[in-house]
Amino acid sequence: MRTVRLAWKGYLLLTVIPMLGSSSVAATLYVGTCHSPSYSTISAAVAAAPPGSAIGVCPGTYQEQVFITQPLTLQGIRSGNADRARIIVPASITGGSPNWQFVPDPDFINKIAPQIYVNSPTGPVNISNLTIDGSGEMGSPSSCPPTSSSEWETVAILYENTSGSIKQVNTVGQGKNSSCGVGIRAYAAPPVIPTVTISNNSLQDATLYGMYLEAPMPGASMTVSVTNNTMTVGSQNYGSAALYYDAVSGVISSNFISTPGHGVWDYGSSGVLTVSNNTILSTNGAAGFGGVLGAGGLGGGTEAYTANKVVNYYVGLDIPPGPSTTKNNLVVNSYLGIEVGCNTAATISGNVVNNAQIGMDTVPTGFSATGKISFFSADQVQGSSTCP
Repeated sequence: MRTVRLAWKGYLLLTVIPMLGSSSVAATLYVGTCHSPSYSTISAAVAAAPPGSAIGVCPGTYQEQVFITQPLTLQGIRSGNADRARIIVPASITGGSPNWQFVPDPDFINKIAPQIYVNSPTGPVNISNLTIDGSGEMGSPSSCPPTSSSEWETVAILYENTSGSIKQVNTVGQGKNSSCGVGIRAYAAPPVIPTVTISNNSLQDATLYGMYLEAPMPGASMTVSVTNNTMTVGSQNYGSAALYYDAVSGVISSNFISTPGHGVWDYGSSGVLTVSNNTILSTNGAAGFGGVLGAGGLGGGTEAYTANKVVNYYVGLDIPPGPSTTKNNLVVNSYLGIEVGCNTAATISGNVVNNAQIGMDTVPTGFSATGKISFFSADQVQGSSTCP
């Protein structure tokens, strides 16, 4: 604080002017060399920032983990012709303590090495225009997903019980050298029911999940808006997926997904959820596991799969349980086009399966595909699996 003496009409006035990072009033702080005054690390600026502040990160490389526990905005800023602020793994990385500051996994026995960790139940945190690079991590968990308290997964950004937005962020290399990584993960637990917007991000090379959105069932939920993201996942691990979600509501739309494993793995929704206009492509030919997997979920929500394009998967589209809607989707180059899942409560219309060995399977008794699914170049329109 700095106290300034001012005179006005014979009176002595005292006014207090907040200094950088030392006030309880929200402020704009800077990190790096493109602005003065500034902090040398993102962590130092976060520690000094009053709630609600904005932190601008100059182009450059920042070798640190960042922990955020209060509402604020963290964004990379442009300086001249440069526009990349890059966060890389902590110094002297071997993949284990004390190089990482771990946090407990919120719903498994293992731990997490977050590059940015956010836990701010009192207000939103917004992150934009940053590159989060995990490719420098060395060392390897013994399994992925981790199965013991000594194992970990590397996560570029972990939101826990926090609302806010993640936009124009590039995550790259999480698990590239350590074998187990996640791009963006958001978790919610009762009584917090956050709203998270994730849009226009590029998520590259994560080896477990590109994006992982979860809330424990039953009861808790999280509202999400996941739009216009590009997700590429490099692992053929059967447990991996470009986008995995559990007990969320909202919209997952207009994303581009490219992976040799599962595309979208839907493990159940606690509310109304629309999955629409996504392009989901297997880079492993028709041996990709599942384009959109829904029938493995616990149900309980009202889900709609609408106008998605699913290409080169073993199972193109797996209809979720319960009163779901599957409409105007295109499945191309699959072994099994649409797994109906014996779901008599599903609303199905206007879908197309092109080039499949089996067009549809587990069809309820009396089911007619007319107006619901059109087949082109299918060896068998209907498989032999029967419903109970």
